[in-house]
Amino acid sequence: MSQTIFVTGATGLVGSRLVAALRERGDSVLALSRRPGPDTVEGDPSVPGPWLDLLDSCDAVVHLAGENIFAKRWSTSFMKRIRDSRVASTELISERLAKSGNKSVVFVSCSAIGYYGDPKTDFMANVCHEWEAAADRVRFAGNRVVHPRLGIVLDPKGGALANLVRPYRFFVGGRIGSGQQIVSWIHHEDLTRLLQFAIDTPAVVGPVNATAPHPVSNDELGRAIGRVLGRPHWLPAPGWALRIGLGKIADTILGGTCALPKAATDAGFTFRFPEIEPALRDLLAR
Repeated sequence: MSQTIFVTGATGLVGSRLVAALRERGDSVLALSRRPGPDTVEGDPSVPGPWLDLLDSCDAVVHLAGENIFAKRWSTSFMKRIRDSRVASTELISERLAKSGNKSVVFVSCSAIGYYGDPKTDFMANVCHEWEAAADRVRFAGNRVVHPRLGIVLDPKGGALANLVRPYRFFVGGRIGSGQQIVSWIHHEDLTRLLQFAIDTPAVVGPVNATAPHPVSNDELGRAIGRVLGRPHWLPAPGWALRIGLGKIADTILGGTCALPKAATDAGFTFRFPEIEPALRDLLAR
C-alpha cells in the first residue's frame, strides 16, 4: 500500500538513496531541501516555514538532516551548528507532529552510535542524547518513534569510504592509532532497506542500531581494504598526528564503538552484507 512519506536531509548521501528507493516502490515522497527543485519541497528543517503544514497529512516522517561533522575543523561555532542542526530541527518537527493529533504518523528520527559515549565528556554523545530526547513530545503523544543509530555508512558516492580507501590507493595504508578501536559499519544498501523496514514494521520502536552484525577493528578494516584493492597494509597513522591534523574530531575517529543490530534482527530484518570483505568487494567494484 502506497504511503506519503516526508524526508528531511533528502538530498544528502543517505536521504537521496532512501528517497529513490521509496519512490521506486510507489510511495509519495515529500523531499525537504534548502535547494528548490522540481522533486523537492523547499525549506530549512531548523526554521519554521510552510513545509511544516505538509507533516499533518503524512504516514511517516524520516528525519535525516544534520550538519556534516566532517565538513570542517571543530570550532565552538561549528560545534553549535552540529548540535542545532540536529536538536533544534527535531524539536521543531516534534512540536508540529504532537500538535497535529495524527497518532498514526511514524516518526523515524535518526541518531548515531555516538550515543554510547559518555555525555559528560563526549560532545557527540551529549548531542545524540539531546537529539533523541527532542523527539519525546511525539512519543508522549502516543506515536511510534524510531531512532536508527547510524554507524559508519559505507557508500562509494561519498562519506567515509573514500577517506578510508585513499591511502591504500597510494600504497600508504595502515592502521589508525592503536588499530584496536571497533568500527561499527553498514553498507548503504542495508541502511536504505533498514530505514524502510523501520517505517513499515510496527514492532520496531525506539533505538535501533543501524550497523552490520559483524563490526571489525580498525586494523581488520584496513587489512580487508588492502586485500580487496591488492594493496599493502603497513603504514600506521599515529593518534597524536591525527589530533594535530584534525583537532577535536580525532577523538571520535580514535575512540570506536561496538554496536550490534539486535533490535533490527529480533524484529526480522536480514542483512545482505553482514561481513566487511564481501561488502567492500561490492562497493569498490562499482
